Amino acid sequence: MTRARLVVLLVVAVACSTHPSSDQAAPPAKAALVDTAVAVVERIADVVRVPGVVSPDGLTPETRDAHNDLLSAEARLRLATQQATRLRALSPSDLSPRKDLEAAIAEETSARAAALRARQVAENLGGADEVAAPDPNAVWIVARLPQELVLQVRAGAPASFVADVESRPTFRGAVVAPPAYVDPASRTAPTRVRVESAEQLLPGMTGAVQIEVGVPHDAVVVPEIAVVYDDRHPLVFVDDGRGGLVETAIEIGARRDDRIEVTRGLAAGARVASTGAATLLSAARLATAGEQ
Repeated sequence: MTRARLVVLLVVAVACSTHPSSDQAAPPAKAALVDTAVAVVERIADVVRVPGVVSPDGLTPETRDAHNDLLSAEARLRLATQQATRLRALSPSDLSPRKDLEAAIAEETSARAAALRARQVAENLGGADEVAAPDPNAVWIVARLPQELVLQVRAGAPASFVADVESRPTFRGAVVAPPAYVDPASRTAPTRVRVESAEQLLPGMTGAVQIEVGVPHDAVVVPEIAVVYDDRHPLVFVDDGRGGLVETAIEIGARRDDRIEVTRGLAAGARVASTGAATLLSAARLATAGEQ
């Protein structure tokens, strides 16, 4: 985004309906430096912010249990198959008791059915073949998505993880695969995210995960610092082209890094106050309070 720096008087024309304009000039305030930036169009997707936890293998406890059960069932099946095959191969002269072969065949049949059930459970939980191979450059995060968003998540969607530690570092990554199931107790879907170069993250650490969802779309975006809030209502200060900055109510959408989508109230190409916007808001409210 292009930037310009203006020296403006903290006298603001109010455009929000909650602060009607007045014909009387507000008392001048001392000059201040204000950075401005141009609202531009970028192609972005909506994002969702959900809790996440660092996982050694990217599996939830229930998925890990299902995977381990599958491994045990398949090991049992291999042993049963080997035993049945060995007994079948014995020649009649070995006089192998018929009951031993029948028992081996029964065990093989039971073990095969158990392995099939274990695989179905593991596949339904996303853990049949999902255990991550050791990778010193990757760390796995399990994010918990609301079930309403499950169908909007795609493999490869950009994601990030902000750890709940001092300085709150951010780690970039991507969704490994869409959610495989929904936890009926929490009505959330565990979603695996792989982040790079995060050696300082330890298994069990918590944080916030941001994931792109839905279809990317063209949107008007401004620096996040340009958006200020008056009683939780977002607004920006727009350069009116005559040396003034007009308070303008907006509606916001997705946030991406240090930028924020404006869904209503601002056109592309408009120049808005960025650094200094909060000071402008404070000055405008002081001026309004002084007139009452």
